[in-house]
Amino acid sequence: MIVHLLCLRRLPESDRPRLFSSGSKGRLAGDYFEVVLMNIFLFAILISLFLCNNSFALTKEQLYQSGLLNLSQGRYDSAIADYSQAIVRDADFHNAYLWRGIAYFKQGLNDKAIFDFNKVTAADPENFEAYKNRAAAYATLGVLNNAINDYTRALELKPDEAALYNSRGLAYANKKM
Repeated sequence: MIVHLLCLRRLPESDRPRLFSSGSKGRLAGDYFEVVLMNIFLFAILISLFLCNNSFALTKEQLYQSGLLNLSQGRYDSAIADYSQAIVRDADFHNAYLWRGIAYFKQGLNDKAIFDFNKVTAADPENFEAYKNRAAAYATLGVLNNAINDYTRALELKPDEAALYNSRGLAYANKKM
């Protein structure tokens, strides 16, 4: 359609009517322009419907899965974007907050990670992963009392996690220094 319009601009005015009226019986050049413009208009409407219609958008679960894949491949910015879009679709999607927090933590954005882990622990006080990861973020920031408290809470939820005893012990040791 657009190519036709561009070609018309190059033709001398005298050739335009003859070119388009000769190809179809009884059809004038003006009719052709109306058809081209109508097609462009319909095309623009279809594009806008496609972009605005939520039925074409990814679901929160698809975005979450995409985030997991991006995170596992070290594409933290993409993972964060996926989790953020999942959260836009469902503000109570706590797994998206958890994994976005982990992606923030892997990027060294500990304050943002802690914010997301706080959302998870407020909604689910039994979420072991949120406490464990928030403790690591606090420890990285040097907020050792909070780290120790979160390691302790995580160990209450899963007392068989030997690595957390070590992490909590390191937090105690660094606190005394």
